[in-house]
Amino acid sequence: MLKLNDKSKLKYFIKKYNINNLFTNNMEDYMDLYFCKKGSHICEKGNTLDKFYFFVEGRAKVYLSTPNGKSLLIRFYSPLQIIGDIEITSNTNIDCSIQAIEDCLCIGIPVDIIKSLCFKDIKFLNYICSQLSYKLSSASLSTSLNLLYPLENRLASYLLALYPNDMDRKNNMITDNFT
Repeated sequence: MLKLNDKSKLKYFIKKYNINNLFTNNMEDYMDLYFCKKGSHICEKGNTLDKFYFFVEGRAKVYLSTPNGKSLLIRFYSPLQIIGDIEITSNTNIDCSIQAIEDCLCIGIPVDIIKSLCFKDIKFLNYICSQLSYKLSSASLSTSLNLLYPLENRLASYLLALYPNDMDRKNNMITDNFT
């Protein structure tokens, strides 16, 4: 991830998504804007999380690599999502990899700042709880659908999520490994 020095763009996204309203205190001084190029990883399984991110632009896929070399798609991210909620609340390393499928922008706050200033902030903790609830609910639904739908339907759904408009489907070659 590349740190961008664009305060006006940072302020734009903070205002667009009301990010400062998620905290009791103003956290803007601790926020930085980061760029992730298409195909690059925002974070990778097993690494230590150093920033808590607000995913504010682009699309990314969240996946888990299995020991046999296969990948399990967990979900797609589009704005506004948060990255690092599970890791900061459970004090663990990153549990899933997140790869940009378009150029992406994230607002990052150092994890040590989040832990020292926000772990007693009821507004922030309420937001984290709502996001964790959403992720649990959507994971349960996704797992149920994956068990009930045939492979053809799941593959079609994956392709439509990966290439959401006709322009993308005409100009991009599919390079994912489906084995």
